[in-house]
Amino acid sequence: MRNVVVITLLVLGCSFASAQTFRLVSVDGSKDCNFVLTQLTPYAVWEGYSTCPGAYISTLIGVSGGITKKGNPVGFGVKGVVLADNVADAQMGTYTGVQWCMVTNLVCSDKKYGWVAFAGMSGLLWGDNYGYVSCDVHVGSR
Repeated sequence: MRNVVVITLLVLGCSFASAQTFRLVSVDGSKDCNFVLTQLTPYAVWEGYSTCPGAYISTLIGVSGGITKKGNPVGFGVKGVVLADNVADAQMGTYTGVQWCMVTNLVCSDKKYGWVAFAGMSGLLWGDNYGYVSCDVHVGSR
């Protein structure tokens, strides 16, 4: 059984595609983080991490997907990856109970909004954090 687990992990590890690196920049300046995402090919599953100013690192997990213009309270469509992010816990260094959900394009553009994030805690939903996907990542960030 142990050999099966090791072989499975090796196969899964070899099936990852190369990582995509980009920066999310919010229109209000509240988010400006580097993201590194890797797809578990040929599946629609993604994993990765983000680094933000202040030297905290958050983990990401998601699936291919999107949100339509009509379905987005902010009013624009996004198609790429839907991600869960523990950025609030990472930033505070403790469990906060805040859950983030982000939808991001995988194409950089400084002319068209490319991501939107929502947060929830204890049955409350809020969020209008959105902005541009940039290929200009922070120098010196992990």
